[in-house]
Amino acid sequence: MDKLYDCGENISGLVALKVKGKRGDKITLNFAEVLRNGEFYDFTTGTQHESAVDGRKQLQSDSFILNGQEQDLCPMFVWHCFRYFE
Repeated sequence: MDKLYDCGENISGLVALKVKGKRGDKITLNFAEVLRNGEFYDFTTGTQHESAVDGRKQLQSDSFILNGQEQDLCPMFVWHCFRYFE
């Protein structure tokens, strides 16, 4: 289930979460600067670029694997530019 969040303006930073889920569940955060026709639109945050190494799209995203207990999740060694995240 995707939920869209609006920070109100473009920011540089990261998203920290407090979550509880089943062990092994995966949470992925995706980031975008704009909406297009009211929909999440990540083109402006790099999806038009491909990695020179393996050709994958360059997405701004963070993924976490849950351990089955309540966790505080916060990425390390990264920041993003975004207004919206899902």
